[in-house]
Amino acid sequence: MPAPRFSNFRTRLERRAARPGTGASRAGVRGNLAALLDPTSERAADISVERAAVLIRTFRYANAADNAATMQGLGVKSSALYEFLMAHARRDLAGQTEFLVPFSAAKAFLQVTPTVRIRQYMTDLTNTWVTYNFMAKDGVEPGRRTVQLLRCSEDVDGTGERCIRYRLPDVVRQAILAARGYTWLELAPFAKFSSKYAARLYPILALRAGMSFEQPYPIDVTPDELADQLGWSYEPGKFKFSNFEHRCLLPALADISLNVRRFQVIGYDRIEANTRGRPVTRILLTVSKASRPLSERQKAEVSPQQVAILKALMIKRGVDLEKDLPPIGMLAQAATVLNTDVIETAKRWANALDRALESPSLSVGQNFFIDGSELIAALEHRGVGHAFELWMRDPEEPSCVSGRYDLRNLPPLDPDYIEVEMEPDAGRSTRNVLKDFINSVCDPV
Repeated sequence: MPAPRFSNFRTRLERRAARPGTGASRAGVRGNLAALLDPTSERAADISVERAAVLIRTFRYANAADNAATMQGLGVKSSALYEFLMAHARRDLAGQTEFLVPFSAAKAFLQVTPTVRIRQYMTDLTNTWVTYNFMAKDGVEPGRRTVQLLRCSEDVDGTGERCIRYRLPDVVRQAILAARGYTWLELAPFAKFSSKYAARLYPILALRAGMSFEQPYPIDVTPDELADQLGWSYEPGKFKFSNFEHRCLLPALADISLNVRRFQVIGYDRIEANTRGRPVTRILLTVSKASRPLSERQKAEVSPQQVAILKALMIKRGVDLEKDLPPIGMLAQAATVLNTDVIETAKRWANALDRALESPSLSVGQNFFIDGSELIAALEHRGVGHAFELWMRDPEEPSCVSGRYDLRNLPPLDPDYIEVEMEPDAGRSTRNVLKDFINSVCDPV
C-alpha cells in the first residue's frame, strides 16, 4: 500500500515554526455542556470535546486478556459516564485536580433513573485499570504507566445535592495539558451507543478522520492488535476472528455509522492469507475526512425578502415547511459552505429529497456516501436537521443529474453481453459486510 499524501504538507522547519499550542492553552470543549442533559436533542449533537492523540494511540486495558471480569464490567453506560465526566473536567483542568458533577446531570445524560446504577458505573470506572505508553515529547516522564481510569467517590455539595467527586490520574492530566496533537469527539453518541466496543473504537477512528490526508487512507491493523486495543477478551492462543468480528467489531462499526456525524465509516475490508482456511491476517478500516458541523460555520446574510421568496417556492414545490425544510439559520450556514445563497441551498436540498423519493437505491450525492433510502430514513427517524447535515456531507448532484449522463437516454443493453459468474474459489468481496450488518440491525427480519 503506497504511503498517504497530506493535503497540507509542510517542511520540518515550517512545522516547527507553526507548532500548535498545548492543551493548557485550549478550551477543550465546544458548546454548552448543559445541552447534554437531553442527549437526543439537536443541540446536544453539536457538543464535542478534544482528546489528546497520545491517549488514543497508546491506550490499552490492563491485562485485558487475563482480567475478563473487569472488562465485562466496563459496559456502554460506564464508558458514557467516563466521557461525560472527562468533558466536565476539561475546561478547568489547568487549575483544578478534583471535580464535582451532580448525580442528576449524569442520570439525564445516561438516561437512567436509579441512583444505584450511577454508583455501579462509578465503581466500574474506579476498578478499571489502563496503561499508557508515554514518550518525552508528550510532556510527561516517558515510560509505560498503569493507572486507574478515574478515581470516583460520592459526595454532597453546598446545596445538599448528591454529586460524583472524581479526579484524573496525574500523568493523564499532565499529558492532556501538554498535548499538541488531538482530535474532536462528539459526546452525544456515547449516550446512544448500544455496543460497549463502539465507545472504544470511536476515538481511534476519529483520530484518523481528523488527519489531513488528500484521500481517505485506511487504518491497517492485525485482528489481534485491534482486539487488544478494544479490550476484547479471549484465551491466549485461542483468538477466533469470527467471534471477534460479529460480537465486537461489526456492532461497534454499525453503532458509529448510525450515531456519529463528523465522519463516516466508508470502508471495512478483511485481508485473507492464501493458506488453508484463509485466515484473516489484516483489517482495513477507512473513514471519511472529519467535517465541521454546520453549527460551527458562519451564517450567510439573509434578508426578510429572501425568506419570503424561499418559503413561497418551497410551498409551491409541495415541501412541508415544518418537517422537510431546515431552519433558516441552518440554511444560512449551509449557504456559506456551498458559497451560494439560502434560496439556492433550499432548492438543492429539495432536489435531493425528490431524487431520494424517486430512486431510493441510488446515491443522492456525487461521492456515493448515502443513497436515497438512507436519507429518507434519517429524515423520518432523526428529523430534518440530522438529514440535512447528512446530505451536506455530499451535497453535489450525481453525474447523471448534473448533465454528464442522462438516465432517460442511456443506450440499450448490448444483447451480446454475457454475465460471467465468479468461480467458487475466486474469493469474495468484503466491501458490503458492514452495510449488510447495519441493514440487519435497522431492519431485522
